[in-house]
Formats: sequence, C-alpha cells, structure tokens
Amino acid sequence: KVVDIKKNADVFYIHTNYGIFRAKVILVCAGPYSLIFAKKLGLTEAEDYAILPVAGSFYFSARKLLHGKVYTVQDSYIPFAAPHADRAVYNENETRFGPTAIIIPFFERKHFWTIIDFIRMGFWQPFNYVTTLLYILADRKLRTFEIKNLLYNIPIIGKWFFIRYAARKIIPTITYNDLHFGKGMGGIRPQLIDLRTIKPLDIDTVIS
Repeated sequence: KVVDIKKNADVFYIHTNYGIFRAKVILVCAGPYSLIFAKKLGLTEAEDYAILPVAGSFYFSARKLLHGKVYTVQDSYIPFAAPHADRAVYNENETRFGPTAIIIPFFERKHFWTIIDFIRMGFWQPFNYVTTLLYILADRKLRTFEIKNLLYNIPIIGKWFFIRYAARKIIPTITYNDLHFGKGMGGIRPQLIDLRTIKPLDIDTVIS
C-alpha cells in the first residue's frame, strides 16, 4: 500500500507499508488520488484542476438483447458518458445498460471515509474549488441531468424512468421486466474540472 510519495531533487521516495522505495520515474494510476499526488509533489500543471467524483451504476438484462455495443448520441454540453448498452464480458447472454451518473463527495464508492480526501482536494485552491463546484451545481442543464440520474437509482420507480428516458433510445421494445438493477456494478469516475474556466472537462479536451 502506498502511504505517501515525496520528491527530493530528481528522486521520488515512495513510502509503503513494506518500506521506502526510490525511483527516478514513477507512474501513478490511482484514479482521483493521482491528482492529489501530483499536487503534493508540486507539479504546476496540476494546480489548475480538481476532481468531481461521479458514481456510475448499471442495469442489466438476463437475456441476450444485443450482438454488440450501442451508444446513444453524446450531448457535447454534458461531460459524462452517454448511456450505452453492450454484452457483458463474462456472459454474452447478459446485456448491460448504463451508466447512470451521480455526483457524490467520495473518492471510493461505499467507502464513506474518503469524503476526507474529497475535502482535501480543495485545500490547494479553496476559493476556485468551491466556486467551481457551486457553478456546476447551479447550471440548469447539468442540474436537470443530475436530477434525472438520481431518479434512475431509486428502487422500483427508478427502473421505469431509466427505461423511458435511456434504455428505449437503444432498444425501443424493451420492457420493465427485461431490466434488473445491477447491485455492486459500477464504480467512481473521476471527472476532471478546470479551476480556471470553472467548467468540467470532456475527455477530448483533456487528450488535446
């Protein structure tokens, strides 16, 4: 387990529960924590960004409904992934629909203590961080999108909303009995937000 990463001159010191390792180059693949490490290491490029944790859930059918992957049209204003459907990797007769997208203040799903890490994210630039979060929550289109996705996760009625507004865009004949909520499916997507423009970034902007 990596406890901390520190940099001295051109050497990184990786503190773990098995001792300290030294390296000239490190690659951090830790979801939202990657940005926290970058900020702690003083990387100037990281100062302009923060993380908005987005929890994704899925519905699934117990029978084969598709032969491949089908995506709905992505709204360029909404940075979160548009609902899509595909066959499950572990079972080709199971079709998965989703994801839903709910903004939550946790860096790891169902690990509620990670709210501390979410709060820590704003320590570096507290004013810009809070301003950006308030702007995103106040945006009418993003707020409507978030309310709709909250409805998708409500027991019983959530499936009805998801079928009407998401699943039937992919398979118009799908019925209420076809879908089941995928308990334990999904995780956290760390959505990058730009503290300079106070807007979330889509993946194409990040890559370019």
